[in-house]
Amino acid sequence: MIPALPFWSWWIAAVVLSIAEVLLPGAFFIWLALAAAATGLIVLVTPDGAGEYHLIAFAVLSVLAWVFGRRFVRRHLAATDRP
Repeated sequence: MIPALPFWSWWIAAVVLSIAEVLLPGAFFIWLALAAAATGLIVLVTPDGAGEYHLIAFAVLSVLAWVFGRRFVRRHLAATDRP
């Protein structure tokens, strides 16, 4: 069994991933940061869950955040010829 991480560790991971988003090119880490923050909220609400379930929740939320985030960016950001 994987020990459950406290909720604040997920929020620290969200902050670290947000900083990585600012420092690195692309727009990928922001979706992982949102998933980590949401996982922290899930752990805060249900602190007695097993660590495996928290990791599964993070994995599922990461994929969902990436898919919906990519869809949002494609619809709402206009293409431009200026970088």
